[in-house]
Amino acid sequence: MSSQSTVSPDIQLILTRLSLLLVIYAAGLVIAPSSQLPLLVFCVGMASTFYRTNSFKWLIDKFVKLDMTSERQDIVNAIASLKRYETLALAWNNHKTRTFKRVSWEDQKQAREIGYYDHLMSVNQAIHDNGALCQRIVKEAIKKHGISELELKSSLYSKANSRVIEAICHYARDWTELGDGELKPLLSYIIENLDRNISVEDRSKTVLIIPGSGLGRIAHELSSLTPQFKSVQAVEFSSLMHLCNEFIYSEPQTESFQLHPYVHTYSHHITKANHTRSITLKKQPTKPSNLTLNFKDFRKFNLPESIEYDNVVIVTAFFLDTAQNLFEYFASIERLIGSKTGLWINIGPLKYGTAPVVEFSLEELRHLRKIRGWKDIDEPKPYGEEISGYLTDVKGLWQGYYGLGRWTSKYSENRKNY
Repeated sequence: MSSQSTVSPDIQLILTRLSLLLVIYAAGLVIAPSSQLPLLVFCVGMASTFYRTNSFKWLIDKFVKLDMTSERQDIVNAIASLKRYETLALAWNNHKTRTFKRVSWEDQKQAREIGYYDHLMSVNQAIHDNGALCQRIVKEAIKKHGISELELKSSLYSKANSRVIEAICHYARDWTELGDGELKPLLSYIIENLDRNISVEDRSKTVLIIPGSGLGRIAHELSSLTPQFKSVQAVEFSSLMHLCNEFIYSEPQTESFQLHPYVHTYSHHITKANHTRSITLKKQPTKPSNLTLNFKDFRKFNLPESIEYDNVVIVTAFFLDTAQNLFEYFASIERLIGSKTGLWINIGPLKYGTAPVVEFSLEELRHLRKIRGWKDIDEPKPYGEEISGYLTDVKGLWQGYYGLGRWTSKYSENRKNY
């Protein structure tokens, strides 16, 4: 039995036409060696051939009709960034190696004697391990989202690895024991206030929305509570984070990876072993049935009409200071609550990001909630007493911690429409 051809119809058409046109072109040169007509016939024939392919239609849709949505383009860009992680990371470390070889031979000898060259090579191996994870995410994302080779060629990606490195570090924070010290205080405060304000009977009528859900550990833990909430909606704006979150639930669930989260800088390390140490990343056996992962700008997110509910809880953890315009975040939270009973649980710092329009203090945020119709029912003091690390290497010389602003507020009957 002959095997089926894996060559696409477009390639078959192009190869067939190309062979025929080359014969015609050669014959034309024999008949009229000084004429440009054979070349013209060849060019027109190839243009006509390409016009008949699906690739041509896709290019028109992409660059003329702009048929590819911005969300799909973002997915393609994220896949391309993941594909390039290992190449860029190895190039960075190889530059370190070349720099080392510029010092004198005697200095190189001393550096090798203390193990520095072996240190450089061990970083390469750690990058290979991280690269294996990135390639698996790429494979799964292409399959899940039906991304074609032609779409991948249209990708727009940064020459920097910072976003992928951030995602790798978030895997360690969200899905390994390295992150427990950072996440447990957040989950403790959130769950404590959920239990205090949403009765067990009301969970089946309550929707939780987690904007800026990242790699999804908080959303996962809240959706795994018993009894379950009606629905838990994780909303993430970064296509890269979204793909990495999807991957944690993909098959085979028994798959695991050796992850090296601290390998991307030589600064602040006490030992080589600490620098290159690994942690095992395991996939989740199942995704909670009430959990939905949304790749969406939170400001444009809407709850599915099919969900029937009485209560809405917005949970913002390490999210509020990502706003360019905090008023838009307030408006989005209030819009999603609408006429329902609304609760807002917040925990996180105020490290404002890129080009914020306003940068309110905790006190100003409390006053803003009040004039917009919110009633605080919990705001632990003194402010910032609870601290938390964020992607912090606890075995390194530099460790960053944030004081956390915490509040739980109800959208009162005196709500105002702004």
